[in-house]
Amino acid sequence: MCKEGTLADTTDTVFTWGDAPATKASVLVHQLYGALDAGDAGHLAVSQILTSLSSQRVATFDTGHFVDYRSRRPAIAVEDWQLTELTVPEIAIDLVTDYSGKKLLVLHGPEPDYRWDDFSHAVIEIAQRYQVDTAVGLMGMPAGIPHTRSTYVHQTATDAMDVPPQPRQPAQVRMSASMGMYVQHWCGQAGMHSLGLVAGVPYYLADTEFFQGGAALIDQLAAITNLQLPVGDLEAAATQMRNIIDKQISSSEEVAGIVHMIEERYDSTLAQTAPESGIVPHTTTPAIIPSGDDIASKFQEFFHREAAANPYEAPSHSLFSAQVDSLSPRQRKERAQAASFIPQEKSSTDGQSSRNGEVITEATQQGYLQDKHGARHFVPRKQRRRKFRSRKQTRQAKNEPKKDKDDR
Repeated sequence: MCKEGTLADTTDTVFTWGDAPATKASVLVHQLYGALDAGDAGHLAVSQILTSLSSQRVATFDTGHFVDYRSRRPAIAVEDWQLTELTVPEIAIDLVTDYSGKKLLVLHGPEPDYRWDDFSHAVIEIAQRYQVDTAVGLMGMPAGIPHTRSTYVHQTATDAMDVPPQPRQPAQVRMSASMGMYVQHWCGQAGMHSLGLVAGVPYYLADTEFFQGGAALIDQLAAITNLQLPVGDLEAAATQMRNIIDKQISSSEEVAGIVHMIEERYDSTLAQTAPESGIVPHTTTPAIIPSGDDIASKFQEFFHREAAANPYEAPSHSLFSAQVDSLSPRQRKERAQAASFIPQEKSSTDGQSSRNGEVITEATQQGYLQDKHGARHFVPRKQRRRKFRSRKQTRQAKNEPKKDKDDR
């Protein structure tokens, strides 16, 4: 038997067959991390399936063909000055057995960086060998949903006949496709029922591990495929995380008020779509809520304060931490300098003025601008004197006599 998989249009070996027997597995579940997956919902769901159920390796892809090691560098272990172990990113398909004895394939690993067509065709080749008739992708999507409500899972499909009754999409959306969406498209072209499960994740928790979203995806996956899948660990983690978040939010009236407004808006929307969605709203009181950016910034500030005060109780991956990790060393230095500088407010007689909501204080002399919300922003050196000079300083500059070149 051939142990290596090749494509019809290339002689390159793109995957190696494993030891799993060639049996029927009617469902292929796929989730490749590294692209859009708010709250790591899809990744959490697949990890729960792989760690809780018995599995056998069907195929291992040659990551050198698909993954840029500069973007996902291999990990190497050094012990007593000796290089002992090299771990490279792994993309694989496993044959998993659920609690009832049914078989399913699970595609997991990092999203390929290139050769997407070759990768998709290889996945379809493997799926056809195992007689897969349904392919399901898992992902999380940021949404205006409060964490205090049940996670709603939307279902996408390549065939309109596979779209179930659910709230209608208000308009067409064009977005950058993830590898999961790409595989979903080509599985549909190959004649499979190609579906996608999308869990709504509160956008103020999109950069945390949202266990509730992962549990909701597994529940919905089991419902549409008649598989018996484990969800207990995720539910327990979701309950614990919910208690932590509720405790932190209750300590801030401002944040608690924002969450309450999101709840009212969400319930009001459900009241209008209840006949379609089948979801029972908690209340029908409308509410006007701030913009998503305003809410996210307030939650970032709040979770940062809580993480500093209670490092062992705060969520492990806050929005603020995720943003700080993505900053360059120069940006981190500038942010640290801005945080350590406390601007001294001056009266108008001391040269303070307000222009377009910007307060001109001594902070501008140090290179930072304080806006009307109290936030401090770094100002490049070349722009400080020209853009942020106070009115008093401008009058003084006009009254000063010009200096000759010899005096400068």
